[in-house]
Amino acid sequence: MKQRDSTDLKPGISSSKIKEKQFRKQKRIDRLKNKMEAEGATGEEIRNAVYKLKHLEDQKIEEGIQTKYVKPGKNEKILLAKGLFQSNNLEILTTTNSIAEHKITIPEKITKHKEFMEYMQTLDFRFYFKGLQDWDINETKECIFIEGNKAWIKQDDKGVYRYYSKDEEKHTVHGLNIFDLIEVHEGAEIGSVYSMNNARRRLASDLGIVYSERQWEILQEKKYEKNMDIIQRADVEIQRDFPNLFDFIKSYLHLLEHLNDWGVKHILEKEQSFKGESIFFQSTTHMEKIVGRDQTICSRAINMFTVLGLIKKLKDEDAPNSLMSVAQAIRGGRNEFRLVNFFSIPVLNHQILLEAEKRVERLKKSGITSMTHISKKEVEKCFGVAFAKKVYVKPMSIREQLLEKSLKEHLYYDIEPAD
Repeated sequence: MKQRDSTDLKPGISSSKIKEKQFRKQKRIDRLKNKMEAEGATGEEIRNAVYKLKHLEDQKIEEGIQTKYVKPGKNEKILLAKGLFQSNNLEILTTTNSIAEHKITIPEKITKHKEFMEYMQTLDFRFYFKGLQDWDINETKECIFIEGNKAWIKQDDKGVYRYYSKDEEKHTVHGLNIFDLIEVHEGAEIGSVYSMNNARRRLASDLGIVYSERQWEILQEKKYEKNMDIIQRADVEIQRDFPNLFDFIKSYLHLLEHLNDWGVKHILEKEQSFKGESIFFQSTTHMEKIVGRDQTICSRAINMFTVLGLIKKLKDEDAPNSLMSVAQAIRGGRNEFRLVNFFSIPVLNHQILLEAEKRVERLKKSGITSMTHISKKEVEKCFGVAFAKKVYVKPMSIREQLLEKSLKEHLYYDIEPAD
């Protein structure tokens, strides 16, 4: 009679779950063999060790206690951030005062964000976080996030350092790299492109590291920050130098500020820029929720700002191929999707504002005295059909959350926790 083993199906356990457990067991066996071979172990020593590990893993599968290592997603990170706050452990993940003393450098070949993130995951991050400096590698301690969980810091066989948190009841282990830890500590819009951007920028800034793509990003950040400063002081400088423009847009300046704030939070890669300017996307449905103004108002304000040259809408053919390939891959049924426009924003310098002032004067001469009077037909009359086509760009029908998720996967390098 054939002896039943852990690969046999059990009531309530799917074949896919069994295959997953067996795959995990084989990965651990292969890792052990490779490690022992590298250390010069004999064939007999390897066979004996593999036999013991196989027996142990089969026993864990049989008893339902095989540990599973997983990369925490948005929901898990939110729970970890909540736990960090409730346990009064925020101080543990604050940065140390002696960061500059470590003088961290990166190889010259690193020029892009992805390369920077890949390399920095191999950094022993204990020096960076104040409360982790006294942790020894592989030392088990109480988890700083979840009460009752055990935790340790370890460098896996791919060279990545992670903080591991183990749930003894569920037999799951979450592994957080240095960017995950910063993101959870910061706690702002966890799981978004902004949150990931913020963690990367924060680390690069704290360590004083600048690479080619980061230099371009810093210029974009300064542009948005300067724009927001101008908008916030509009009742002084714009009103003084461009009175017609100020009178025309004063009730909607907070929407222009929002677009700049959203832009600085969502700077993508340089290869996804347009004519050197970073681009971003947003639906008016999403914008409505953030700014608290009706979607129609948001849409009309965007068209007004586009007419005046204070923002630019991108046509499908103008959007970078790398970004459009991500977007087009997840298009679907119109009834399930939002209409999303891609935007770029220029520096709001004297030349741009002067041109906007002239356009307001031109609009008024055509009888368009406020935003509510702006329409495609009126813009065509005032500026021509070709100009109107740049304002009334057909938005892409796409699920905004899927685009955000796909961009994160495209933009950021992350190694799955070693199982």
